[in-house]
Amino acid sequence: MLWLLALDGQPAGATARTVAALAGLPPYAGVTLAVVALLAVLQVLAGAWLARAVLPRRRLVPDEPGAAGNPER
Repeated sequence: MLWLLALDGQPAGATARTVAALAGLPPYAGVTLAVVALLAVLQVLAGAWLARAVLPRRRLVPDEPGAAGNPER
């Protein structure tokens, strides 16, 4: 939410540097953005892996005519 303060004209740079220091990141905006983007990509990959492992797969091949549950084909 620091961007809201910056848009309002308040000095948010010092707060951003303090937050970065507390997180163990260097006080450079580019490095902080790269770390956040990398963490977001890792979370997306972990979510996709978990969804693939948990959710059942759908059949891509249609059932054969006369198969159970498909009497009219």
